[in-house]
Amino acid sequence: MLNAVRSFRAPIDATAGRDDRRTSRRRARSLALVAGLSVAATLAATVPASAVGVAPTALDIPVLSNAGPDTTGVPAGTVLKVVTGDLVVTTPGAVVDAVDVRGFIKVKAPNVTIKRSIVRGRPITGSFGLITNDLGAHPFTVEDSELVATEASPWINGIIGHNFTVRRTEIANVIDSVHITGSNVLVESSWLHANLFYAQDPNQKGGPSHADSVQIQGGSNIRIVRNNIEGAYSSAVQTTQDRAAVSDVTIRDNRIGGGGCTVNVAYGSRPAIVGLAVTNNVFRLDTRHTRCAIIAPSTNTIGNVDNYFTDGAAVKISRG
Repeated sequence: MLNAVRSFRAPIDATAGRDDRRTSRRRARSLALVAGLSVAATLAATVPASAVGVAPTALDIPVLSNAGPDTTGVPAGTVLKVVTGDLVVTTPGAVVDAVDVRGFIKVKAPNVTIKRSIVRGRPITGSFGLITNDLGAHPFTVEDSELVATEASPWINGIIGHNFTVRRTEIANVIDSVHITGSNVLVESSWLHANLFYAQDPNQKGGPSHADSVQIQGGSNIRIVRNNIEGAYSSAVQTTQDRAAVSDVTIRDNRIGGGGCTVNVAYGSRPAIVGLAVTNNVFRLDTRHTRCAIIAPSTNTIGNVDNYFTDGAAVKISRG
């Protein structure tokens, strides 16, 4: 039997009311506080006088990102309509608003907007995302929503595709929160956390899950901005170039952590990544490899500007 290991999070009751689910999310935050993983713990970090450069103080950090249980997800008081099974959107320009989907959302028309909604998924036996758009064929936007899988599974991911925008959205209880297959992606002011992990994952030939908050398989014009990213086993942001070359990637103004190393730059058999800028982020000290905020081959140039750990030390690029 597969057993998932995930970050601290209160269980989700599919029948719970809106206020009950808000309470569960706040309870999860309290549990994280006990474990030393909470946003509050990050903000409480002091900056030593010996820190190199001008480090951000605790009061500066919320300016970067205040994404969390109180600023992401469905606004309190929203009345949701339950949709049992998958929701397939085939109307161009459609607006999907205030639904609780007990299945997946499949975007099959351009310029769709999904807002103030919950997507929970269902049991599956092959890799899939809570929201998909035929690997980028149909642009869409997600705002003020919760993509939180009810059924823990090594097959479940958050969003798979490209040509999409995500704002003020919580993504949790999945393997990869955002799985990018091409160009034109913005993930902004969102909370990516509590990734699933399996020591024996069928997607990895029985090896451990490769759980990333954001995995970039190819593409350009990719922006990861003002998010709170935590809880992935492998990395917070991983580039692989499995599908195509990666270029013009910005990782800016985030509170970010987790993984063996938090930002893991790999480019395989393709050329080095051009235009990768990591700027003005605060990195947590929760990586499996000590102070490994960014790791990249020595042949890949990265813009590492104004990045600091929560204790005020400047981030240096690890080479590997």
